[in-house]
Parts: sequence; structure tokens; C-alpha cells
Amino acid sequence: MLKLNTSEMIRRIQAGSLFEAMHSDGAFTVKIREYLPALCTAIHNGHQLREELHPSIVLNDYERWQEEDPHTGSFISSWPVSIIVHDSRYEYDLNRNEKECIYDIAWAKKVWRSPLNSIDTRNTLTKHCNFYKVLNALVKKTEMLFGGCLVFDIHSYNYKRYDREVPLFNVGTRYIDRNKYKPVVNKWIQALSDIKLRDFETSIAENDVFGGAGNMLKQLTGEHPRTLVLATEIKKIYCNETTGEIFPEVINELREEIKKALLLTSYIFARTFTNLNPPDKSSFLPADPGKLLYKIDKELYSLVRSFELLNYVNPLNLEQERKKFFSSRLKYVPSFKYRQLSIDPFELKRKLYSIQVERIEDVSIQNMYKDTISAYANKIDILSNLGSHKFLYNSLRYYGEPREADLKDAGFLIHCPEIESHSDKLLDVDDARRFFEKEIREYGFSFRTEISSKIASKALVINHRRTAILKRGATFSKTDLLGLVNHEIGLHAVSTMNSLEQPIKLFNIGLPLNDLTQEGLAILSEYLSGNLSLKRLKVLSYRVVAIQLMLKGYDFRSLFEYLTDEYKIDAESAFYITARTFRGGGFTKDYLYLQGFKKVLKLYKQNQNLENLLIGKTSLEYLSTINEMIDRGFLKSPRYKTHAFISPKESDPILDYILKALG
Repeated sequence: MLKLNTSEMIRRIQAGSLFEAMHSDGAFTVKIREYLPALCTAIHNGHQLREELHPSIVLNDYERWQEEDPHTGSFISSWPVSIIVHDSRYEYDLNRNEKECIYDIAWAKKVWRSPLNSIDTRNTLTKHCNFYKVLNALVKKTEMLFGGCLVFDIHSYNYKRYDREVPLFNVGTRYIDRNKYKPVVNKWIQALSDIKLRDFETSIAENDVFGGAGNMLKQLTGEHPRTLVLATEIKKIYCNETTGEIFPEVINELREEIKKALLLTSYIFARTFTNLNPPDKSSFLPADPGKLLYKIDKELYSLVRSFELLNYVNPLNLEQERKKFFSSRLKYVPSFKYRQLSIDPFELKRKLYSIQVERIEDVSIQNMYKDTISAYANKIDILSNLGSHKFLYNSLRYYGEPREADLKDAGFLIHCPEIESHSDKLLDVDDARRFFEKEIREYGFSFRTEISSKIASKALVINHRRTAILKRGATFSKTDLLGLVNHEIGLHAVSTMNSLEQPIKLFNIGLPLNDLTQEGLAILSEYLSGNLSLKRLKVLSYRVVAIQLMLKGYDFRSLFEYLTDEYKIDAESAFYITARTFRGGGFTKDYLYLQGFKKVLKLYKQNQNLENLLIGKTSLEYLSTINEMIDRGFLKSPRYKTHAFISPKESDPILDYILKALG
């Protein structure tokens, strides 16, 4: 990292330069990715102590750590403007003035064996002075640019010393103009109270455990009349303050949630107290993600760009085994063969986990890449056990299994009386190919079509080959065929082509469990195009039931017979549903179609904008991050839009009535 002395830092700030640099003495780091009316500080984050002071200090490492604010710098790492201190408050406490910043006694413990000599004292006070020179220069520049400055002063506190319940967040407002800054303070308190953590209840107080009486707040508000400092204490739930053990997952949750609160509050401050009129809260985040993100994205893409799970899971000898099964009068147990793996599973996982995603600055984007790498590691485990009994275990680990609600929905749809006629003339695979190619031409992109006997479904899209594959020998009613066209081309091919236009390739390889969202959107495309039939919904429901029965112990033949006997499904259809379920050794993915459709249909009916999900193989879980990245300008809005989403057809009222009854 770049190192600069105090004068060089101030000179760059005064010139409005963007930089990230550690002070030449290592005391603190200044990051300015953009000049904004809001900045963050973590003045008690540090633990380091000058080497020459170690013989003089009485306290051991743990005793110092206990009263420091470890990881508070992490909580503000996504913010574009920050100062994070690396020195321990036991050398000098920046929340005390120069005369009082060197402790003799702190928290009832003696700090130094004897008072520091004049040289050590001077060096320490110089550090204290340097910090405030740089901070004041930054605040002054911010006020000059925007007419106001908001400083988030982030701390943490030990809570086990209290014999009562204390808040997760405490905002100290005793020494600020509460009336003047009421909308901003209230928004900050509200934003913090809205934070949701997995294992902790959120509680917030104002001037409870601390009143915000620190030196930094008093000095900044005294010298800079248009500056508001929000001194905020976070309960140390992210570590064990007794043992020093750190809880990384809690830290990560806090990082992401605090980022949201910073954005919301800064937006209100900017619109109320500055000359800046940001269009939305994302305006406070850099438009340029930085070279490091592109480097990490490239590393990940190069490892998994041709990794297509269905390419390996679909049996190569499906049709031969079908013929054997029926010619044996259902006595033969199909033995599927699969494409040989062209990867070394262990080596690929090792390379994936060596990608340094933790260096991505923005916590939301970092988490998206972390989750994607973990998802691919799980997919590798699935493939590495292809055809073995372990395959099912790994499929369950990644895809899960149908929930009670899924089984209830499937059962309801299966038992609905037929509402469609069956008089459609059947079209063959060559007809289907012409329909697919016509739709591709209408979208205006380049996408191939192929006919193959090696797929279990009537059609599928292979993302990395930009190819739609149709099943040899398949027949289609016109409604079913138009539904497939809107499913495979209108959604999957559209998403693939949009992903190729993005500056990062993450959405081409796919976010974690994107199957649920993508298949849900694809069926929504069928529905909005007017080509979703109850018959199609029943097929999706049979797949849910088939997976559940396979998990209960049904073998290939008994599942096939259950489908034909219980639901009166024709033998060909029952075979393919059974084969889809048992391929690989037990593949649980297919229940996600119905669940995903239900989720996206609900959002669509609530008028939620789902358009940005078309930028590639996305997941609903990350929609807010995707929206933010598009708002910031380093992802492109989808160029190709699903036709059915733009011009939806009037739906069948009976089908709508049925869909409303889903749980």
C-alpha cells in the first residue's frame, strides 16, 4: 500500500485527489475513493504498539485487546471515504485531547511500568496530532465541497460488565445539536433498528451506555460548524470479550447491514444539509469497482466458464436404456452412462478457494463472490460422485429437497380437473426447431439450435455453448411448444446473451442456486406469453412428488409404476420423469421449478421490478446487490428483454384462480 506523510496526505486532500494510503508511520489509513459529504472513522480499531514501547507497558496483548474496538474498521470497509486507525488506544487515545490521551490508569489497571520518557511521549503525541491534522483537512474539504459533512464515528463496547440488558447499538447525541439534525439522527437510529441478524435481537438506545462525549466529536463539531458526528457504539456480540475469540460470520453480517444503514442516513443528510442532490442512495458508492474486482472475476471465470452441470448429469445412453426398460417389460433397471469428467475435482476446488475474494472492498459484492465459489465447490462435489450413492447426498446438500409446502402445492395441482382441450395437432422436432429459430431471429442475437437424443427433457439451453438443444423424436402441441420457446429462448437464452455484455463474467457462470430463480422466471415467461397450461404445471408437480418418493426409498421401477398407476401418466412421460429423478444417482433439482415459479409470480403480482434479473444467471437473494451495481454504473441494464415480460398476454382466468390457491 502507498505510504504518505501528514503533509502529503493533506496536500492530496486539498487538491481533491483520490487515493488510499497508510500514514508513513503506520498509524492510520486514509481511503478516498470519491469525495462525499459523509465519511467514516474507526479510531479505536487498532492494536499495534511501537516496538520500543513494549518493554514499558504492563498490560499483555489480551488486556489491551479487551478495551480496544477490534474489527470496527471492518464494519466501514465498504464506505468510499474512511480513516481507520491501526495504533492501540493504549498508546494514545484519540477520543481524548492531547493532554489526557496517554493513560496512566485505564479501566482500573496500571498501563505503564513508569511514565514514558520525553522522546517516547513526543513521538506518541505527534501521532495524535498527525491524525487530527489529516482528519480536520478532510472534514474542511468536505464542508467546502458540499456545504456540510457527516462523520460516522464507529466504536464497540464490552457488555458483560453490565448487570442489565444493554443495547446492540448506542448512539451518543448529548453533545450535538439534536434539534437541528433531527431527521438525520432519527434516520440513523431507524436504520440501525432495522438491522436483522441471524442470532441476535436488534435493540437500540440513545445516550444509554455512552453519551457521545469523546474528544473527536467535540473537536470536530467545535471547529467545523456544518459537521455532524454520529458517535455509535456496537455491543461486542461479534467476539467473546472474555476469551478474545472472534466470530467471523457475525462480523460479516454486521458489515453488510451497517453498509445499508450508512447509505440510508447519508442520503438523508446530503439532501437536507448539503448542496448535493443525489438521485438515490447508491450514488454514495463508487461507480468504478476497481481493478481488483475485475482480476478476481477473471480468475473465477477462467476456472469454471465451461462448467455446466447438466452437460455431465444428462445420461449419454438415455434412449438405449429406455428401449431396454420397456422391452424387458419393466424388469430391467436402467444403467446410465455419463460424460467423463474433464476436471480434477480436488485441484479445481483448491484453485477456487485460493481466489482472494476477501480483498473485494464492497461487502455485498464480496459476499456474492464468496457464495458463488462455495456453490461451485458444492457442484464439484456433486459431479465428483456422479453415478455413485454419494451423488444424492451432495445433490441434497446443494439443492435441498421439497418442503411440505411444495408437496402440498404439487398435490393440489395434480388433483385439479383438466381445463384444456387435447385437440392440438402434434408438431415434430423439426417444426420445433423452426419455431425456436424464428424466436431467436426476433430477439436479434446469435444462438444455435441442435437436435440430440442425449437429453431427458424436450429442450434445454447450454449456456457456455450458446446452444438450444431439442430432443430427437419429441412431439409437441402448439401450446407446449410456444411455452418451451418462451422458456428456453425468452428467458434462458436472453439471460445468457445479456450476461455476455456485462463487464464482469459472474452472471455468465451463475450465482448460487440460480436454478430456482431462473427456472421460476422461465415459467413466468410461459405464463405471461399465454402458453402455460395446467398440464405443464402438473408435469412440474409430478417431478416434485417423484423426488420425494425417491428420497423415501422408491427404486426406479417402483417410482415409474407409482406414476403410471396412481396418476395415470402415460408410460413414456413416466419414464422420462423417473429418469430425470434418478440421473446421476438421485438429482433433486427439479422440485425448484414449481417453487421458483411461485416465488417470482408472487413478486410479479406485487408489481416488483424483476427486469434486472435478466442480466444473467441471477438469484433473487442477490437482487438488491444487482440493482445497486446497475445503479452505480458498473453493470449494464439488460439489453435483451423477455418479450412476454414487456407485452404480457391476458391470462386464463381459470388458471389464475388455480394459481391463487397455491400456498
